[in-house]
Amino acid sequence: MANAVVLVYLSLLANSVFSLLDDDAVCKRVSSCRCETEDGIIMDLTTMLLPDDKFLSAEKHDLVYYYHGCVDTKFEIAQPNKTGTDACFGQTIAACLRTSDNQTFIVGHSKDSVFSDDPNGLTQITYEFNNEKKIKVTTVITMICTPESKENELVIHSIDDQQHHLHLFTKSACKFKVEQSLSVGSKLVIMLFVFSLVYLVGGGCISYFLRGARGREIVPHVEFWVGLPGLVKDGFVFLLNGCNPTMVSTAEAYDEI
Repeated sequence: MANAVVLVYLSLLANSVFSLLDDDAVCKRVSSCRCETEDGIIMDLTTMLLPDDKFLSAEKHDLVYYYHGCVDTKFEIAQPNKTGTDACFGQTIAACLRTSDNQTFIVGHSKDSVFSDDPNGLTQITYEFNNEKKIKVTTVITMICTPESKENELVIHSIDDQQHHLHLFTKSACKFKVEQSLSVGSKLVIMLFVFSLVYLVGGGCISYFLRGARGREIVPHVEFWVGLPGLVKDGFVFLLNGCNPTMVSTAEAYDEI
């Protein structure tokens, strides 16, 4: 019994560790066009941006999907006939669905897109909408990297009552890693650390070997550093009291200020 408990515990611990590792690899939404992993790997769909009046389309089982990409644009594709309700025409949207009876439904806007990863590590963009039966339908578009392709291709992969799976083949789905350089502040901190180290070690060596200093006298300009807190205090008092010299503790401190 005890061994079984231990095995269960170890299994849960391993799952937790792998979950944390997997979470680092998930491409999390930064904007409607961009996602990024904890490791700095990026997918940027802005390179796929289509002209304002163009939508990619895919057809299967008398359903037609229209997808503009990661930003919204005005939908102005007229339907073959007006027998159904045309909810998309004239609207600023990211995706639209036309059914077999020529009804159109707004699949989603760019602001509503949700990024996630499938079990194979491919990034998906998900939208949700209500169909003619008021049933919530989830549309999942899987982004597939095609680095050699010059065109973007939308394909309907599978359809059921509540889930529609599409594949978008595009080189914009190819992920890349941006090497982040140090910020100006980080560089200044590093320079300050290096100069301080050179000052202390170099100055200490000069004091020890050339001047024969021992103890705290090895520290370069030791008297200045010992008196610095008092000088800082006197400086603040001097400023806070309108630069009145009578408020400074000593005449020597005033002269040094």
